[in-house]
Amino acid sequence: MHWTTSSTPRTGYGLRGRHKIVWQTVVALGVAVYVQNHFGFNGVRIPFVGDVEITSTIFVPLLDRNVELGAIFFIVVAVLAIVGCSNGVNLTDGLDGLAGGTLAFAFISYMMIALLNDPEQPNLALVCAIVVGAIIGFLWFNVHPAQVFMGDSGALSLGGMLAVVALLTGQVMILPFIGLIFVLETASDIIQVGSYKLRGKRVFRMAPLHHHFELGGWERGKGDDAVLDSRSAGRAARGDRSSSPRSRSRSAMGRRIVELDRLTAAGVRAGALDGRSVTVLGLARSGTAMARFFADAGAHVTVYDGRSAGELAPAIAALGSRPIELALGRQ
Repeated sequence: MHWTTSSTPRTGYGLRGRHKIVWQTVVALGVAVYVQNHFGFNGVRIPFVGDVEITSTIFVPLLDRNVELGAIFFIVVAVLAIVGCSNGVNLTDGLDGLAGGTLAFAFISYMMIALLNDPEQPNLALVCAIVVGAIIGFLWFNVHPAQVFMGDSGALSLGGMLAVVALLTGQVMILPFIGLIFVLETASDIIQVGSYKLRGKRVFRMAPLHHHFELGGWERGKGDDAVLDSRSAGRAARGDRSSSPRSRSRSAMGRRIVELDRLTAAGVRAGALDGRSVTVLGLARSGTAMARFFADAGAHVTVYDGRSAGELAPAIAALGSRPIELALGRQ
């Protein structure tokens, strides 16, 4: 059995978390100001209460004019909603199909709200329907084991878009309930980091929350067999009874990835990896950690990296004396 895991070499560390938050806030502020000026929102709609508007004004020297406090309040709520929702979706994007599935239901909810609003918002409902269709198409390839991934670019943009849709419908206050999964994922991450920094102890096995359940033994991908069976049925209906070498190779790799994914900590301790061959692509920090883990579990590990031994000296030193085969440089 030959398993492959990928960790591409890093050329940098990307944006730091604090810098990302700053830029998200800047963009969210621009969007919030535009929405407030264009639609004239001066408050929010609270469920079972109704519209709550603030008509008092305050003089802003920077603008040299009076500004309604309701407008400022709406802008603050809008910025918090956009930044919070985009990061919540990004944190949820950690399991195959999780972020896409929850986003689809959230956009369906706001599509119905847009149609039921008085007056109706058919254009906004149409936008939601288009997004739902795109997400469903994405999920076809994102179910476990995923072939396509959302990443920051997808999760942050779709999360921000969901918040803007909530603002435009006037129902932003129910966004935490419609996006309850996003709230729980974000809260678990905040609690975990805060608890570890303040008390030196973790509340969850791992954060965000979906990793806590994973480490607790919850299996994922229960519905994947149905998806794969439907794909097979589609090929059979088209008379495609033979598969190409490439498709057979991809199917075999998919089965190997599924088996690897279903490994549990107990199975590793019981020697499930003894004598298995594992290939790690890239000796970045995550690649180094994976190589060490698999080697310690008894697997025969081969690491491929296009860089030279000199460039990788710190990473190679971190491997210690483990029997790991290194294939370095351009082959």
